[in-house]
Amino acid sequence: MAIDDQVDQVRQQYPEEAANLGFEGAMYLLSLVPQTGPVAAIIQGLREHFSSLRAIRRLQALFDALEATVRRQGKSLDDLRAQIGNPRAVESIIRAVEITVQISNEWKIENFGKILGSQAASGDSDGWDEASALVEDLSRLTDDDIKALKVLVRHQSDFVKLNPTTHDYNNLVASMRAIFQELDSTRVGRGEFYSHAFRLIGFGLAVPLNFNPSAMGPQDQGVGVTLRGVRLMKILGDT
Repeated sequence: MAIDDQVDQVRQQYPEEAANLGFEGAMYLLSLVPQTGPVAAIIQGLREHFSSLRAIRRLQALFDALEATVRRQGKSLDDLRAQIGNPRAVESIIRAVEITVQISNEWKIENFGKILGSQAASGDSDGWDEASALVEDLSRLTDDDIKALKVLVRHQSDFVKLNPTTHDYNNLVASMRAIFQELDSTRVGRGEFYSHAFRLIGFGLAVPLNFNPSAMGPQDQGVGVTLRGVRLMKILGDT
């Protein structure tokens, strides 16, 4: 069932404009190069990537996931329409649309919809800025970043609180032992893990942990997931 009113207008009208975002600039640059061999193939690939049909399919997946998430949380489309009256909600959805038509990662597009749907179902009119930020962050995270976040959430979510105690912090540090064991069993190098775990810090999804000699060797680093990281994984259904 299609979402009507303002959301439906975005779905129906925006693809034609969004389909060409970035396309003209890319085509102009490529026009300066002799269009033979690989260049011709690149041009054809760009035409297909920015085609209106593909943009519409991506947006359909986005809005289907949004609607499904709203319904799954026991809300109706009337509840969603009430949220869409908020200018911040419209801005957040439009930003998600702009990102969606630029990428081809179906998993990310579906989860953009989950983020927007969770925000709409929450009834919190002040949460749209954060929803938009989570969409942008997810669009920039790599698959290995997400894997690292899943590892942190799996081992640490029980110890992450709004106001953690010393005991909670000690549990976070101690959890690194189990994380190191998992990395060893899956043959993921610690350096590789750190490279992604510390990227998560830049997105506010994790924080560095103070070195604790009773729990870590001098060659080890401690990383703790944040409430924001746990919340994102919960929205995506990975907790």
